[in-house]
Amino acid sequence: MKESKLVESCSPEVKTPILHLGFASVPIPNFLSDFWCQKKIILICLLLFGLVVWVFSPSLHCNFLFWDDSADIIDEPHVNTGLSWQNTAWAFCTLDHCNWYPLNWLSHMLDCEFYELDPWGHHLTNILIHALNSVLVFVVFRKMTGAIWRSLAVAFLFGLHPLRVQSVTWICERKDVLSLFFWMLTLLAYAQYAHECNKEKGKVIKFYSLALLFFSLGLMSKAMLVTLPFILLLLDYWPLELYRKKGKSRLLMEKLPFLVLAIADGWITLEAQKGAGMTDEMGSLPMSDKIGNALISYVRYIGKFFWPENLSVYYPHPGHWPLFKVIGAGFFVLGVSMTVVLLRRRMPYMLVGWFWYLGTLVPVIGLVQLLSQSIADRYTYIPVIGFALFLVWPLKDLTKGWRYKPAIMLVIGASVIIACIVKTRYEIGFFNDDVTLWRHAAAVTKNEYNWGPHYALGTVLWTTC
Repeated sequence: MKESKLVESCSPEVKTPILHLGFASVPIPNFLSDFWCQKKIILICLLLFGLVVWVFSPSLHCNFLFWDDSADIIDEPHVNTGLSWQNTAWAFCTLDHCNWYPLNWLSHMLDCEFYELDPWGHHLTNILIHALNSVLVFVVFRKMTGAIWRSLAVAFLFGLHPLRVQSVTWICERKDVLSLFFWMLTLLAYAQYAHECNKEKGKVIKFYSLALLFFSLGLMSKAMLVTLPFILLLLDYWPLELYRKKGKSRLLMEKLPFLVLAIADGWITLEAQKGAGMTDEMGSLPMSDKIGNALISYVRYIGKFFWPENLSVYYPHPGHWPLFKVIGAGFFVLGVSMTVVLLRRRMPYMLVGWFWYLGTLVPVIGLVQLLSQSIADRYTYIPVIGFALFLVWPLKDLTKGWRYKPAIMLVIGASVIIACIVKTRYEIGFFNDDVTLWRHAAAVTKNEYNWGPHYALGTVLWTTC
């Protein structure tokens, strides 16, 4: 019950905050409560930011990687020469690198302007944006729900998990951290828009416009944000509960501008990837095999979340999965989906978290197969937030009545955080250089399909001779 009491004391919806002392409850003046809560929130944000930066600080000693870092930064004259009007125009017009993400290009140009081709500066930018993202996860969920400690737990699971290493430590994956930064700003603006509904019309329009602007900037960082309009609909159900204040048709109409932008960006990205031949490598793969790989991928990502062992920069696609594995994965996904739907009135947060996880993976789950990879750690950067929500939020209900609940939860939470920190810093070491990275990838993907890591390892060994 301690968290609920803390929420009551800090929630802006409560007119008379209460300090619970165990033996008595004392009313707190509003101005003192606001000051204490703001001070505490700021302190939590600073500690979270600092911890994430420290955990990923070994990345500062890693080099550029031969794959993608060379093509996107070192050997791309529009990027390595820094910011200029000509380079900016190129960033908004080019589809040469299989995608359209002008803000991603501009961020790399800005790094080259400050750090030239010294890799530590480029790594530092990735780390700082990821740390900001971790803070934003906490701030956004705390704003939407009023729950401090559960929001912090979701932020810790997101920010410190070993699956984040690929997105943060691989410089060319700047698009991951940058796009989520604008994703979270979109949710923050939308949460404020929901709060201002039925109030001053000017503020409602202002925050809706801000949400649309941040979403546009996110799409210009990475096309994976195309699922965000559907996530907004989930948040309308819980925790914002706008469906109670507005009709379903109105909520759908409000998402149309977001949906139009998403469709346009998705079409541009798909055409760019087709033009670059990224869909040709396994273009003959039957849709049944693509669906099978998608179902198994949902389960594999969950497995790697709970047991992040044998992480690799590349997971070869087997082509065809055994039917019993596909059926098992399908039953698992369907079973969890049906369960959260049945529990939606009692535990709406489980439905939101689960379908956040399923939905945000759709663009990269393999229904449109790119190259010959089956899954990728970096694809979990946004989806894992929903899965963390799915896991963390029910704990309050499930542990209700536990005698030593605070102590037990503290021990479990600390153990998980320490395990994540140790494993994350260990995994960062494999990104130190190309040979180390691909030798590890070849070692942990031992099967008849892992010619890709061996080819990459042979290439980097040849180029370094």
